[in-house]
Amino acid sequence: MKTNIIKWLETFSVVLLILTSDCRLSPLLDQLVKLASYPTVALLIIRQPLGRVAYVATRDWSLIILCVFACSSIFWSENTEETATQLKSLFRTTLLGTYLAVRYSPKEQMRLLIWVIGIAAILSLVFSVAVPSYGTAISNNVFVWQGIYAHKQYLARAMTVGCMVFLLALLSTRKYWWLKLAMLFIMLLLLWQSTSKTGIGFLLVCIYIMPLYKIAKQKFRIRETILAVAFMINGTVAMLLLGNLETIVVDIMGKDLEFNGRLPLWQKAIEVGCNQPWFGYGYAGFWSSPISLEVAKSLWIRQELNANHSHNGFIDIFLQLGVVGLILLAFNFSIVIFNVIYLLFISKTIECFWMFNMIFLMLCFNIFELNTLLTANFLWIYYISISLSLVLELEQIKHGNLKQ
Repeated sequence: MKTNIIKWLETFSVVLLILTSDCRLSPLLDQLVKLASYPTVALLIIRQPLGRVAYVATRDWSLIILCVFACSSIFWSENTEETATQLKSLFRTTLLGTYLAVRYSPKEQMRLLIWVIGIAAILSLVFSVAVPSYGTAISNNVFVWQGIYAHKQYLARAMTVGCMVFLLALLSTRKYWWLKLAMLFIMLLLLWQSTSKTGIGFLLVCIYIMPLYKIAKQKFRIRETILAVAFMINGTVAMLLLGNLETIVVDIMGKDLEFNGRLPLWQKAIEVGCNQPWFGYGYAGFWSSPISLEVAKSLWIRQELNANHSHNGFIDIFLQLGVVGLILLAFNFSIVIFNVIYLLFISKTIECFWMFNMIFLMLCFNIFELNTLLTANFLWIYYISISLSLVLELEQIKHGNLKQ
């Protein structure tokens, strides 16, 4: 009985930590949550065998080098105080992601995410409808829902991930199918009310690649043929999309060909970043420093003020950590992509396909919306847990083959 209570409290703490890593809290409550989160994460780590924690944490050296380089940027940061503050949050979320890989299997991690996003969706619906002063906002002169998050794009990002994971849960088992359908409806409503066409587009792409899971489960020769046909079909679709880019972007998505000012913003940000190209301006040190005013004053998406990111995660990494940091991130991300695709075709499990979708969505959001990598949010927590879990799963398969 006591053991079950401890396990329940442990799971409850993990869900709460992941949930509060992204949601908007009052300044006082935010400080209290942060103060409580550090000992909570430490306690969760200590409860695990320390040898096991050390072993899992050192499975991906490229990830360790990337994190160490980000921490060392405090020595050349343009805003050391902000860098130190954000690095503490990054350290906490990185440890939490490591803990997930130590404590939970990929299937259990997927189940945890279902709980986190499910609770976030219900709370977002309640606050958007019942407490509009908190759950709604005016963005670009349009009334939008933002739920428990600080911006509509954060809500859209979470609900896009939620729709994907609940859809996979629905496909994997019919148990509680009515509840999963109800949650899918709520998340689709929240995504629509956020008015994020980018989030809707990414969800449609996730649905479009769903047949890949069925392809991965086929025998090698059949799979090879299907992939060849799929490649030709996707190539044709890509050419049609490129040929009708103006119609899609302007008429359907309601944006201009500069993606609502993103292209000029990216150009200006890269131009300023090239003044300090190799090591950047320090982790979280660019947008919090006066140097960012060179970008913010010259142009901004629909003249929104207080710019704090470039709407492209890779450009933000370049601004913070320079070419060196960008190369380290790209190298680590390439390894994770290779591992998840390789494991998908070996294991052919729904949880592995979920990990593939998570990495895919992180890449999409990192290019067109918000920084999802090397940032203290729920996606970074899962990036850490997935990257380490992939290595562990591949090691188990390798040892299993050797035993055979």
